Amino acid sequence: DPGAIGRSGLQEKAVVLDIAKHLKRNLEKRGIKVLLTRTKDEFVSLEKRTEITSQSNANLFVSIHANASPHRGAKGLEIFYLRELGWDEKNDRQIKENQRHLFNQYAMEQNSPALENILFDMMYIYKRAESEKLARYLTQKTPGVVRTHNRGSKSSGFFVLRNTLIPAVLVEVGFLSNPQEEKLLKTQWYRQKIADSLAENILEYASR
Repeated sequence: DPGAIGRSGLQEKAVVLDIAKHLKRNLEKRGIKVLLTRTKDEFVSLEKRTEITSQSNANLFVSIHANASPHRGAKGLEIFYLRELGWDEKNDRQIKENQRHLFNQYAMEQNSPALENILFDMMYIYKRAESEKLARYLTQKTPGVVRTHNRGSKSSGFFVLRNTLIPAVLVEVGFLSNPQEEKLLKTQWYRQKIADSLAENILEYASR
C-alpha cells in the first residue's frame, strides 16, 4: 500500500519509513529502545501493528504518516490523539485480543474479568490523558522547529489509536498533495529535521 502519492509520484510509504528510521537512530543514541512495526517496504496490517505494540512492553506508540487533501493549498503538521470511546469500541475484538496478549505478560490472576476490566479502565484513562498531553506538547514545539504550518493537535478514532493499550499519537508530517511540501519531503535533510525535532520533543516530554 503506497499510501498518499504526490504529483511527482512521491509515495507516503517511503517518506514515513525514512523518517521513522531517522527517529529510531536518534532515540537509540539517547538510550531509548525503539521497535519499528516495519523496517522495509512491506505491508503490515493495522491489526498487526497494534499486536506488535501490545507484545513489545513499549511505553509509547508513535504512528508516522504523510497527509493528502483535494485542496492543494492544505499544508502543515498535525498530531492526533485518542478521542473518548464508546462502550462498543472499548469492547472491540482487536482491543480484547491485544489486552489478552498484554495481560498474559503480567504476574496477575489470569482469566479474571473483574480484574481485567479494572486494569483496562485504569490504562484507558491514563492513555487518553497522556496521549493528549504528548500531542499538544509536540504541536507546540515541532512545527516551529521545522518551520511548517501548525495545524494543531486533534482527537480522533483512528484504528491504531483505538486499539493500542498505551499512550499513542499519530503524526501527519505534511501534505504530499501540496507541491511545496512534497518537494521538501523528497529531501533527506527535511526528513531528518522532522525526525530530530520529534526525538527532541519526545525526550523532553518524557523527562517532564
